[in-house]
Amino acid sequence: MANQWLRLWHDMPNDPKWRTIARRSGEPVSLVLAVYLHLLVDASQNVTRGHVDVTAEDLASALDADESQIEAVLDAMDGRVVESGKLTGWDKRQVKREDSGSPEGGAMSAAERKRAQRERERIAKLEQESQQRHAESRKVTTDKEEDKDKDKRNKKPKSGSGEPNAPKAKKYSDWDFETAEYFYQTILTVQPDLKKPNLESWADSVRLMRERDNRSPDDIRAVWSFARADSFWQQNILSAGKLREKYDQLKAKMRAPNHAAHKQPNQPGLDPNDTSWINELYENGTFGSGVDGPSSEPCDQPIEGDFSRLDSSPQNTGAGG
Repeated sequence: MANQWLRLWHDMPNDPKWRTIARRSGEPVSLVLAVYLHLLVDASQNVTRGHVDVTAEDLASALDADESQIEAVLDAMDGRVVESGKLTGWDKRQVKREDSGSPEGGAMSAAERKRAQRERERIAKLEQESQQRHAESRKVTTDKEEDKDKDKRNKKPKSGSGEPNAPKAKKYSDWDFETAEYFYQTILTVQPDLKKPNLESWADSVRLMRERDNRSPDDIRAVWSFARADSFWQQNILSAGKLREKYDQLKAKMRAPNHAAHKQPNQPGLDPNDTSWINELYENGTFGSGVDGPSSEPCDQPIEGDFSRLDSSPQNTGAGG
């Protein structure tokens, strides 16, 4: 069965040889092209594809021309586009079967064209996915930067005043600060060269013992006095923070039956319940009425073991100042 198609090449209508054939035959270029198209169709339908069997008479009838005109064109074509009854370049431009392809002419089969199409689609899909990932990555980066800027704009000062460098409001009470100062003064009686600590930090530790650890003021002072009377703990409890850290351990030792404090050599034993020593601190002006400095008048009344002066502060004096 003859194929139902043939191929034309792009520069075929403007090929210079048609003018040459027209000049040699004395016929117009339009007739030359018409004859050649009929030859192509005949060669495609021939059993031996590429060979032409059509006669000058048939061509004259098909093109409504004189037979002499057709013969003149065919004679001019001989040796140029027709050789030995076969169109030149047929095998190069006209493949035997489309699906088989043509390695010589570069034509691809249907299967080859389909594979090439799928490969193009696969590459295009990969490029699209890559662009989407890149766009998403840029969006995530932009979102993070926007979140950081938003956090910076919405960041509030740590202090309650709303000012960036506002002083931090103190939470401890006057009693807490006086107790911290009292701790420091009692240490100086044994270690006079001790560097003065941050008493505000000590006062906050005293506050935490009261508020967070639920230690009573009497109990705090009793445990501190026990630590100062013990030769071992006296060297290890040197701050309010350390007292809070070792509080339970010190309390357990105080409650231990028949527990005797480690006395210092050549020193009388210290009674944790003996508070007479605080009178001397007040008489010397060491303790004042608050955190602003020593009192202008010395205390002339002995202070009993209930520490009434210090006891009143946690209940009657609030934090702040």
